[in-house]
Amino acid sequence: MCMNRDWFILYEDLSAESRTVRLGDGTELKVAGRGVIDTDCGKIANCLHVPELTLNLLSIGTCIEKGFDWVCSSDMSCKLIWGGKVCITGRWENITYVLDITVLPPAVSNAAYSLQEWD
Repeated sequence: MCMNRDWFILYEDLSAESRTVRLGDGTELKVAGRGVIDTDCGKIANCLHVPELTLNLLSIGTCIEKGFDWVCSSDMSCKLIWGGKVCITGRWENITYVLDITVLPPAVSNAAYSLQEWD
C-alpha cells in the first residue's frame, strides 16, 4: 500500500467503491485506487493507493503467498528473496521492519503493463 498517487505507472481509480483496508491497530482507511509501481527491485502490481497512510506498507504475508521467501536474522536484518535472489533488504527499527527500496517515478519507468496482466 502506498500513499503517493504520483508513483503509479498504471492506475485504476476505485474511489467510487467503498473498499477499505484495516491497519494493525484496527483503523480502517479508504482505498482510492490500485495499480502498478516501479521500484529498483522490480514492478509491484496490485498496489493499493491509500492517501491517508503516513507510511508506505508492504505486506510480507502477501509476498510469501506469491512465492517470496522472508528471512530475518539475529542481527535484526531482513531479506525478501525471489528465486534465490535477494530483492529487498531491511532492518528492524522501533518494532517495524524498514525496507530499503526506491520507487522509480513514472517518467523513469519503461513499463508496458495492462490491467489484464495483473494477478
